[in-house]
Amino acid sequence: SNWYHRAYNELCAHDPAHNFIAGGIFYSDKTGTDVLCRHGLEPWVFQIPLIKRHIRQHATRGNRVIGYVPDLEQLSRAIKEVCKKHAWTNNQATRNIHRCIRAILDQFVEISKNGIVMDLTLGNQTRRVRVHFPVANLIGDGKSNDLLCGRVAHNAQNRMCRGCYCGFDDLTDLDRSPYYGEDGTLHLGAPCRLVLQKEIRFLTDGCDDERNFADKDGKVDSNKREFLMSCLKHISQIRCDSVLNELNYGGSVYGQYLAATIDIMHALEQGVIPTIAKSFNELLDPSLRTFINEMHQKI
Repeated sequence: SNWYHRAYNELCAHDPAHNFIAGGIFYSDKTGTDVLCRHGLEPWVFQIPLIKRHIRQHATRGNRVIGYVPDLEQLSRAIKEVCKKHAWTNNQATRNIHRCIRAILDQFVEISKNGIVMDLTLGNQTRRVRVHFPVANLIGDGKSNDLLCGRVAHNAQNRMCRGCYCGFDDLTDLDRSPYYGEDGTLHLGAPCRLVLQKEIRFLTDGCDDERNFADKDGKVDSNKREFLMSCLKHISQIRCDSVLNELNYGGSVYGQYLAATIDIMHALEQGVIPTIAKSFNELLDPSLRTFINEMHQKI
């Protein structure tokens, strides 16, 4: 695949005899811990994509649970309403979840960047090599992957997809897809321009570092911070310190925003297909809809 070739050129091309790519896949999904599923845990599971699929799909042979994230969104309605009123406490649960993920992946950050020196046996040959584990995919449902990418999770989003800057109002105007550059200025670029990891880090890190807003006398200019916050709000992005920014994605400049794959079940079965069916149904005459319903019941 293109990802493997890119990762190989970055990590192994300089010394292919002593470097080996194993890769890494992370899977996370909230799981209920009681009958009524009132309390949940989100296990983080690690897989190696180099292993055959039927082994990876085995519950114990191809998967390793490396940690659990508690349900930090289980708050009272009153607390949620108070948090939403303040800019620095809004989406606080998302930032706390990323703190938990940092505790889980803290040691893996160094491994994904530098690999592990070990004796590797392939066939009848054993050689000491440096095995690299760049992240290939982050697997989860739509809500989990939006949370990992820091995308605002509500219906009033300005960005259509976590992987690009295209907004809902820009779908019919393919020549004007807005995005923010590294200098914080608004640009009009090509449609469905993919999100670069460094662009989001420029905005999120800039909001947290007061040195970016201090003048020559050391005074902080709150207007500059508010500007960066408004840029994040415009692209439906949450300000959070994510350990996923520090992982190695095999030379991919898009990072977790492209590694977080689209969940087919939610995107098609609960998204695209019902929307198309509803649009088609609204175009039909009421008598024709009644006839189709009667034929469907007979079938």
